[in-house]
Amino acid sequence: AKLRIVDLTFSKVTSFGPLSGRKELVSLRARNTDLTDDGLKALTGTDELRVLEVEKTKVTAAGVAEFAKRFPKCKVVWD
Repeated sequence: AKLRIVDLTFSKVTSFGPLSGRKELVSLRARNTDLTDDGLKALTGTDELRVLEVEKTKVTAAGVAEFAKRFPKCKVVWD
């Protein structure tokens, strides 16, 4: 089965590493989690990703900026 949309809101996720290589992934939501900048860096091989929602996480502005450089086509929603 292809994972196109993943919602990890309110989960215990701290890293996106397990989702790496999911080329079909287009939307990833991880609001209200303990996701960190390092956890965000772990996401690779998901070139079709278009929306990333990471509000109310431990991700910093620097982490968002680095992610945006790696995934320029992806809209990042962050606070």
